Amino acid sequence: MNNKWLSIFIAKVQILVPSMREVTQLRQQKIMIYGIKKHSDGYLVTIRKDVAKELEMQYPIVLELSIYPSLLKVIVPIAVLTCFLMILMNNHTIGYRVDGNLNTQEQEVLESLLEPHFKQVGPFYFLKSDLSDIKSELSDYYNEYVWINVYRKGTDVIVEVYNTPVDERDNLDGYTDTLYAKRSGLIKNYKVSSCRVLVEQNQVVKAGDPLVTCYVEQPYTTEIIPIDDTAKGEVWADTWYEATITAEKSYVEEGYTANKQTAYVLHLGGMEFTFPTKELPYEKYEEVNKQYNPLFFMKESPLYLEKKQYYEKSDIIKVNTSDELKANLLTLVKNSFKEQTDGEFIIKNLEIITEEETETQFIFKCHLTIYENIAY
Repeated sequence: MNNKWLSIFIAKVQILVPSMREVTQLRQQKIMIYGIKKHSDGYLVTIRKDVAKELEMQYPIVLELSIYPSLLKVIVPIAVLTCFLMILMNNHTIGYRVDGNLNTQEQEVLESLLEPHFKQVGPFYFLKSDLSDIKSELSDYYNEYVWINVYRKGTDVIVEVYNTPVDERDNLDGYTDTLYAKRSGLIKNYKVSSCRVLVEQNQVVKAGDPLVTCYVEQPYTTEIIPIDDTAKGEVWADTWYEATITAEKSYVEEGYTANKQTAYVLHLGGMEFTFPTKELPYEKYEEVNKQYNPLFFMKESPLYLEKKQYYEKSDIIKVNTSDELKANLLTLVKNSFKEQTDGEFIIKNLEIITEEETETQFIFKCHLTIYENIAY
């Protein structure tokens, strides 16, 4: 065996061999001999335990040599202690951490609010309250903050408080008795669940024309009777737009290189150990994480390994051509139009009106027929 140190893991025995001639016979049988020692009745020869059982001549076994009984005396108590600590760590927290963008004074106030919820024993802080109670109390105190989160990670309680004022919003009831056309168009379809439709299919309407109303004219009179309801529904029409699409002849796009770096993070309770510890050399990268959790059956695992892979990105110069842009013009127009509306739409027709080329750009002016809901 080339790696001699590995032999300590092999179970061996010392057998009593009467003479050196029989020791030589063992060597001729290509039996690995780990040691020979002179004995009053012959020689003590150390060989593998399993080999000793298969010998044609059975020699007396004087001593069994194995590291495993000693290892068991050490490993079993460590394993029991580890299991006990893991169960204890799964049921109890031993500290807390504050995250957010509070200044020093605000953080001191927050820690004074958290103090009654923890019992300090030496360097440890044991949780006394429910996390939901802590979050509720903090939400009541920090009513000007839009986001507060309290959760457990390993053996720590994480308290996140971000100082961002809540945007003021008008309390609108959304009630309307009439739907109007937000654009001129040719009516194609409507889906109205209440009140009365005022338009027909293939009717041309202008922006601002009423489409659906909750009023009814009394026959033979000028009286208008309101309907006790809210105008609800969609009115779909063909509408017309002009769009200008500008594209650079050359542009920079972010892409992956062939470089990759892998790091491992061992999470033990609330602590993290990263290896290797070398700095990431990439300016731009994408991170992909994968967890290996041997204690997946626990609600909060105190021990798991995280594999982090970093894929380098760099700027790549790409070139546009007029033909390529024309082939993808419908997609470019659709993406541009999406930025201008939150509603659904279908581009029914696209026609290039003019095409212009400068030193650095292609410019296309297009006429569009859009199928969309024009009721508001």
